[in-house]
Amino acid sequence: MFRGHSTLIFLVLAAYMRDLKSLREELLLSVARWQPEMSNSAPRSTLQYGIAQKCYTLLDRILAVCTAEAITLTGSSGEEACRSCCGGKPPSRMTLGERVQVLEKLDSELPKVLPQISGKRALGKSGIRLLHSISKSRNQFIHDRVDMAGHQVAESLRQAAEFCNLSLLSGMITLQASRRAGNRLER
Repeated sequence: MFRGHSTLIFLVLAAYMRDLKSLREELLLSVARWQPEMSNSAPRSTLQYGIAQKCYTLLDRILAVCTAEAITLTGSSGEEACRSCCGGKPPSRMTLGERVQVLEKLDSELPKVLPQISGKRALGKSGIRLLHSISKSRNQFIHDRVDMAGHQVAESLRQAAEFCNLSLLSGMITLQASRRAGNRLER
């Protein structure tokens, strides 16, 4: 499936990732705590850096879980998306940008396997645009060492909050909850 990795190993690795609901809650609580800091007059640059770093780390962790789930759910379409977007890397080794590309590629496949998502696309144009914008901002921050001004950090926080409301994320959280409920019933 992923350059010699069996599906079983991949599923076991995905099962050990933190659940999306707790990651989303952590991000939303952090955004609510950080937004007032960004509206204060001239917050320290170290504070801005720390907030942006934590925000992008949480977004990346959520996208890692979403991508792993999406690939597993969509089967051969997910495997093809991995091959075409990132040379067949397993999701745990993908960059944030590669995860965005895989989710974009699977956008029309995911509503078929996630009944909670209405419509023909899981992300839609606005969701894909949001993910690409997050990826671009994060890459500038991490790789280009761009010092983010307060308004840029505030925009990143706004995007993080918007990301938390995407139907794809809600659908994945519902899927994980139903999976856990099913596991409890089997015991």
